[in-house]
Amino acid sequence: MAIKLDREKMRITLDKAYAIARSKQKLPSEWLHYVERIEECPSKTYIAALGAALLAKATDPRVDSMARTASAGPNGYAIRTVGEFMAAEAPRYGYHLGATGPWPLNNSPFYRNADRIDRFTRIRAGDKECYQDLVRYLQALNRLGAQGAVLALAAFLRRRIAYAKALQAQTAKVARLAAGSFPEVVEVATLFCVEDPEGGKRGQALVAALFDCAYSNVDLKGINNPRPLDVRVMRKGRIVLGAEVKQAVVGDDTGLHLAAEARKLDCDKALLVAIGEGQPPLDRQGLRQQALEDYGVLLEAVESVPELFAVVTTFSPVTASDLAQRFPRTYAKRLQEHDVSAAGRARWASLIEGLAAAPV
Repeated sequence: MAIKLDREKMRITLDKAYAIARSKQKLPSEWLHYVERIEECPSKTYIAALGAALLAKATDPRVDSMARTASAGPNGYAIRTVGEFMAAEAPRYGYHLGATGPWPLNNSPFYRNADRIDRFTRIRAGDKECYQDLVRYLQALNRLGAQGAVLALAAFLRRRIAYAKALQAQTAKVARLAAGSFPEVVEVATLFCVEDPEGGKRGQALVAALFDCAYSNVDLKGINNPRPLDVRVMRKGRIVLGAEVKQAVVGDDTGLHLAAEARKLDCDKALLVAIGEGQPPLDRQGLRQQALEDYGVLLEAVESVPELFAVVTTFSPVTASDLAQRFPRTYAKRLQEHDVSAAGRARWASLIEGLAAAPV
């Protein structure tokens, strides 16, 4: 019979593990190492998966840690439900779950795969080593009793709380710095965004940060989330503007595909941000006309970071100088949320610090 974990019992377990994590109690070195290893995974979804499995086992030792769904076997459970619970509780306890947003396991490989984690058939090539490590760690978790699982969960929380504090300190540092002029901010943002796209993370976070400066409700999807429209401007539960960000060379067909996906979501305004190195000119007029005729979607495209800044700023309710002041710290926050590398976040802080130190 599948196991359904009670939310109140999970909260009690979290409280217990949190108290241990915040104490000076020595924690199992092997689990501190396991968490550290999973933190290195290219896909941060693995961090959330390990955390959810630890909480499930610590709450009910009958749980089969290899389960992805309740159909995994007699002791199966829904790991995505536990992950969503941990995501909701993260602000209260101050830990960083790796994958951000309310549905941290709604990504590959924990979305639409085998019922058991050790039997997954769809793994991204770059994640295979991490996946194999995760399976080994979950096998070790299955050998633990209740108290051992609580200590392992405490090890997870100790590292993820420390990580969250380091991120907050870095973001606060950027917020304290006085940014440069609008042209200077655009210049460093362009350099930062294109020098190492990090699989598109830097570009997606940049668009979200720019939209943050112009709109009050902006949704940025997780990097591995399969849903269309990377960045969404929301109003009263509806998508009023959807953007797709491409840091690889694309053609006109990408723009029409974006218009089609926007139409499916009842969104009639879409922005294609095509900022890959070597991006050839798109047929913007033709795209605009065909998107309107075929899908009833107003489609615009931009092909550089400076053009993106110009378009968003021109039609935003703030001045260019105000946006230049707000953008650096807003971008720092989005970089954190979007799991851009520690080196990348440090690079952005350094660029902004350079602007602040530049002679007037």
